[in-house]
Amino acid sequence: MAQQLAEMIVRAAGVTQDPASTPAQRQEAVAFLESLKGARRAGAPPPAGASPAAPDLSVVVGAAAELTRADRPLDVQVSAYALLTHAVRHRWDDLAEPERAAVGQLAYQHLGDGECFFKEGKA
Repeated sequence: MAQQLAEMIVRAAGVTQDPASTPAQRQEAVAFLESLKGARRAGAPPPAGASPAAPDLSVVVGAAAELTRADRPLDVQVSAYALLTHAVRHRWDDLAEPERAAVGQLAYQHLGDGECFFKEGKA
């Protein structure tokens, strides 16, 4: 499920950045990405205003974490970071302990990546 969602996020991020996309296509892609912020907790009904078919928050976090890798296109990484930032800022209490640990580990890993970037004097 997380892999399928990751592919959908990649497509949506691409639509938002493609000059050939129509305004309606961009709006639909942005609405999809925004809808992921309303993901439900595992075993819980979706939050108010969210689609009944909204994926589990753990699936969204897993897909977003996968998409933050450096080998992903920048627009995909930015979209994934936005989802993770929202989860940490607004949904932290809805994350299970293993998910919190995974997000923390991911942040630490990316801090290390940034440290290497700055040490090389590229900033």
